[in-house]
Amino acid sequence: MILLKPALQSAWRINLLLFFAINLSVAQPTAIFNLHFDLDRDELTTEASNQLYEAIGDLPKPEVYRAVLIGHTDQQGSLSYNQDLSERRAETVKNFLVDNGFVAEQVEYSGKAFLDLMIDQTTEAAYAKNRRVSVIFEKDYRNVPSNYYYLSAQQPTSIKDDRSGTEIDIPENAFATADGAIYEGEVILMYREFRDFADFMATDMPMNFDGGERGHFYFNSTGMFEMRAFDEEGHPLGLNNGKSIDLAYPQSQLAVGAQVWQFNDEKNRWQNGEDQLAFTGETERISVPVDTIDRLLDSLYLGVVSEMAIQSDVFLGQLNTAYERIPEIIGSTTAYSNNYSPLLDGNSFRTRFRGRNVKGLYAGTHYVGHLDSASIHENPMYYNIAPKEVEETASAIIIQFEDLSGENPEWASLAGSSWKIRKKDLKVKKLDKDQLLARFADLRVSHQKRMRHFRLQLKLDGKVISLPAIWHKMDGQTANRKARELAFNQYRKDLRVRRKAFDQKIKEQSDELNYYLTALKLLLPKDLGLDSLQFSFMDIATSIHNIHWKESRMKRYYDDRAGKDPMRLGGRSFLVAQAAHLKEHYLNRSFSKDQWITLLKSFDPRVSYDEVTYVTTYKELGNPVPRFNISTLGVFNFDVLKRFKEEQELMAQFKDEAGQHIDFARVEVINHRLNGLLRYKKEKIHIDLKSPNTLVVYAKDGRVFYLKADELMKLDLQNRKAYAFTVKDLGDYRSKPSLFRNLLSYADNG
Repeated sequence: MILLKPALQSAWRINLLLFFAINLSVAQPTAIFNLHFDLDRDELTTEASNQLYEAIGDLPKPEVYRAVLIGHTDQQGSLSYNQDLSERRAETVKNFLVDNGFVAEQVEYSGKAFLDLMIDQTTEAAYAKNRRVSVIFEKDYRNVPSNYYYLSAQQPTSIKDDRSGTEIDIPENAFATADGAIYEGEVILMYREFRDFADFMATDMPMNFDGGERGHFYFNSTGMFEMRAFDEEGHPLGLNNGKSIDLAYPQSQLAVGAQVWQFNDEKNRWQNGEDQLAFTGETERISVPVDTIDRLLDSLYLGVVSEMAIQSDVFLGQLNTAYERIPEIIGSTTAYSNNYSPLLDGNSFRTRFRGRNVKGLYAGTHYVGHLDSASIHENPMYYNIAPKEVEETASAIIIQFEDLSGENPEWASLAGSSWKIRKKDLKVKKLDKDQLLARFADLRVSHQKRMRHFRLQLKLDGKVISLPAIWHKMDGQTANRKARELAFNQYRKDLRVRRKAFDQKIKEQSDELNYYLTALKLLLPKDLGLDSLQFSFMDIATSIHNIHWKESRMKRYYDDRAGKDPMRLGGRSFLVAQAAHLKEHYLNRSFSKDQWITLLKSFDPRVSYDEVTYVTTYKELGNPVPRFNISTLGVFNFDVLKRFKEEQELMAQFKDEAGQHIDFARVEVINHRLNGLLRYKKEKIHIDLKSPNTLVVYAKDGRVFYLKADELMKLDLQNRKAYAFTVKDLGDYRSKPSLFRNLLSYADNG
């Protein structure tokens, strides 16, 4: 294969001005075209000048664009003379661009003499085509310039990126035109990488992800790159069916649980990109599963076990007891559907009432997924809250509630109370009187105001109906505020006691389960490793060890996160679904104390739930470079999602140090704790007050302002609804890209 250098020393064979209709904040370049010169001349012709005027006129602000210029000559004359002529031609175009709005530092030029001919012929027509300057315009991304590579579509090619050392291998006949035909001409390959937050900020791409019901997330990128290809006339090319480009891509930082994302140019948002990228695993096999293996193994987690624990008789005794109980745990599921086991249910008292992953499963604190739905509603153990009508007026219904089972002791203080519910509130909830008087699975009462207005939360068929209610009477008598307050406080106290007792039992059960899973994980094959970023674990497990996962990996992960299940429901399914396999291979022997110690000491710390261990192991492996191939072109990102919590919402205004108001185009909030970036184009912003944050403000007039983390943390923003920030001018950032990196650096000492 031929190793190419960037096209800053190469040539493009382009003769058509091209402006892309897709989002300029993502795709590069903006324009590709050629300017032609007269024989042995370096002055612009009238036609070339008009072509440049037209190209610049289509740019909204020439000063925010950069240009790459390559001068060429025909093959008449000596190489040294033509080298000088090609450089003078490129310099002429640079001077024209600078005179018409471009910044001098943003225009790069070089000459190639006749070493890159557009037409390799000795005719006058060919000579005229070769006397040219190849021009490319791209949005000035300050410190994220693109490299351009010239290559033949019909030959295999290898490229090494100067900035990061990324190796790119392109097979022969890899490219296709828009209609799907194999492209056989010459190709311009555009490639650039985004390695830190200065780069990410420069892209103007969103660096957060809206997960809908799952919440909002920061992106914590471990590496992002863009690759595109163009034909001789500047038209975009795609990859041919069955062809892929291989990359050896050094990660820019160490992070666990990274996923592959691809940017959708048309919708200006990120989408799952794992289908377009595949890790080969042939060169480097990295057994550093950590958080990822924790998801795939359904919470069979085991961190680094301390020497003290290994030598502890108590720890080893609990481990052995847990191991011996695993068959009992698996057997406990036989009475239930959906692989349910009470011993593996970690849903808390609160989660069972409103948790996302239990809405259709629980009546009160009971699991009912294995029972017939009709019998559940008639059984007072499960649907034990029975409303009873006391009175009906033209505008309201007055009811009482009875606990049929006696399993809700907190209701004793409110048992004789009656509640007035307005009919218009029922209408809002789309309920009629009969539905209100049906049995409910659970009931909670919360106070609203003046100790008379309350809210009843009634659970029915997995849904919680919230109704405003007035506390009408107590034991048939009108009660004063003090009496209502005493009764309600007693209700809350009793509910708190029951919740605490329930959750304590769940915690003990969860702690015990950790030993079950630790024991099991110690016995699982040590070669169940996982490539970094590569989800090949499931394939390995299926093909070699006959271990299967029936659920969607990511769906289960997010559902469990949303439900806040401390043991994740997936752990249950793993144990149960593999019952026969586990009994046959891992649960049919006994272990002595010394054998457990041997297993613990030989346990590979790379199979860990601890990020520090991950980083240490990764370094010990020599920072291996993942190898993968892509089956489409565009922007790819290896990212770890970090949940975004809106700690403080502010209507923000900004002024410079002279007190002048700043009319801004966008504001970026960089959260240094989460390594996340949020972008706002309106006054309402969010700041995590528990984290160091840097503010970057982009004014509409092109200036950039900032407020560093140490200065921001000194401000009193707690409970503020609005704030006018005084920010500093970053200065001439275009010629000093290091300013952005210095701006984003943060240390505890400021």
